Amino acid sequence: MPIEQFLVQSIDELASQIELAHQNGRHVFVYFSGSTDMNTGDSWSEDCCKCESILESTIGVTKDSDLFLMVEVGNENEWNDSNNKFRIHPLYQVKELPTLLSLSFF
Repeated sequence: MPIEQFLVQSIDELASQIELAHQNGRHVFVYFSGSTDMNTGDSWSEDCCKCESILESTIGVTKDSDLFLMVEVGNENEWNDSNNKFRIHPLYQVKELPTLLSLSFF
């Protein structure tokens, strides 16, 4: 069975998924990316697009019990706002895109 994956679009949804994973002792990968451009189907962030193949190969070597959360941080204007909720969150403090966090709760 492949790694379980979810698309996350809010801080609250992210916190909920991480808390559930923590309760179940799961390892979590959190990938912060520019939101998908509906015209192209890709992230607006060129750097995020470049990382997709690397990310796919990384997911391929994870454990079945791991959880992968893809977090869309907003469109380019939302990301560039210094008050972007993912930038200012005390735990995540995302400064660059893409960002990959690895969280263990053992």
